[in-house]
Amino acid sequence: ALHQAVILGGGGGDGAEGTHKCKICHICPEPLGLCIFIWLAIIAAVAIVVFVVIKVIKKAKEKKDEDKNNE
Repeated sequence: ALHQAVILGGGGGDGAEGTHKCKICHICPEPLGLCIFIWLAIIAAVAIVVFVVIKVIKKAKEKKDEDKNNE
């Protein structure tokens, strides 16, 4: 029974609960099941995409306004 409890993540009584470390970096506690560095990469990628989209929209709007002024 103790063997099953250890396999299922309970029991043991060694106080190691909550000290689960990441399999990728072995540093972070894996918030929401992913390495913190993967979360940072996802956030950075989203931020870059948002920045590029804003720049493209702004540039398109400026060009449209410029075309209207030339008419």
